[in-house]
Amino acid sequence: MDCKSLLGYRESNRLEFKDARGGLPRSFWETYSAFGNTNGGVIVLGVLEDAGGRLKPSGIANPDALVQDLWNALNNPQRVSANLLLDGDVSIEELDSVPIVIVRVPRADRTLRPVYINYNPNTGTYRRNCEGDYRCTPETVRSLTRDSAEGATDRLVLPEFGLDALCMDTVQSYRNALRAERPDGGVTLTTRRCLCAWVRRGARRRTASSIPHGRGCSCSVTHGASSRSSRSTSSTADRSSRTGGGTTV
Repeated sequence: MDCKSLLGYRESNRLEFKDARGGLPRSFWETYSAFGNTNGGVIVLGVLEDAGGRLKPSGIANPDALVQDLWNALNNPQRVSANLLLDGDVSIEELDSVPIVIVRVPRADRTLRPVYINYNPNTGTYRRNCEGDYRCTPETVRSLTRDSAEGATDRLVLPEFGLDALCMDTVQSYRNALRAERPDGGVTLTTRRCLCAWVRRGARRRTASSIPHGRGCSCSVTHGASSRSSRSTSSTADRSSRTGGGTTV
């Protein structure tokens, strides 16, 4: 995002402006939780939105102190359940010669969700809708917690199921995508080998061992891969694939 063009934007489901003349605003944490639990986003501190929806830089008296307060709070479990940020996600910039702080919040890995504040997931878990931060219902909190657990349902390998359990419409959609990317590979591959190619591309790495591998299959994935691939990935590896994601069959 070009800092000079910020004033031409409006708040959205992935962009929030906050006045920070009095230091790090308390509402920052609700937005941090909401972005982490939804699709990520950017929080710009030091920009004020007036009643007419117009944006103007309000500045920050001591941006270095604000950034230090931010990092202290991010590493305090009494304030927030997870620190999702790396050093490069927080920067001090200038907008119309006024200092501002830009915080880029990634979507949390599901093993870290729900991201909640004030040491209470039931009252401190938020999600982002449009330009607002909304407290999650107890049902949503339970769903996020259930999905974050090791051994969540869609991570399980189901060796008793064969290819007939798959949705062939989805397989065909992948075959079409493979044909568009590699004209010589998406049409002639058998379903089994097409799925093996899918696994090699990382789309279904977690359930690789549930795919029956026949003779002559060139897939490098072995039946022992499932135990390795089901382990939680590191936060660094997760950050490198924020915008990626698997396709569910």
